[in-house]
Amino acid sequence: EGDAPWGLVCEDDVSFHDGALDAIEAAAAYPQWDVIRLSAPTRRSVLRVAGLPGGYALVRYSKIPLLTGGYLVSKAGAAKLLALSRRERPVDMDIGRPWLFGLDEYGVWPRPMGQRTQADGDSAIDRIEQRHFTRRRRGLLGMPARVFGGDRWARLLYNAQTIGSLRLAAITLGGPQ
Repeated sequence: EGDAPWGLVCEDDVSFHDGALDAIEAAAAYPQWDVIRLSAPTRRSVLRVAGLPGGYALVRYSKIPLLTGGYLVSKAGAAKLLALSRRERPVDMDIGRPWLFGLDEYGVWPRPMGQRTQADGDSAIDRIEQRHFTRRRRGLLGMPARVFGGDRWARLLYNAQTIGSLRLAAITLGGPQ
């Protein structure tokens, strides 16, 4: 609601790194985006789209990270996320699948804000859920079922559309750009 073209969404345990606010304002000025992730670490390759103040860069992810400790959402992005649809996952997982909502998603790298880590004390969610992991299902030829899952192919198509097939191959093989 209101006239603001975008909003900053933060969890209560985030902290801003040096120069973060200038980088965030510069990222928000970039045209035509729906979500810009600010706190999600990634080990995957990224494609640099534009330089930002303080040594930060606006990037496209080869695999969108899950954490939603801090992100920008545009008015258009909020409308897409709030459109009536069946919700099957938490918001961090939904935003990690931008193809489901038609989102144009970016990130800032390195991340300009961080969240409390295990060294600082468990997050409330980790304490409540006492997270544990199970063995993944096996599918075709004994490979993990997720290799041939719908999200894998949907992510590949989304990346090909937003990054481009050749650039995607280059950053996947060559690491962060």
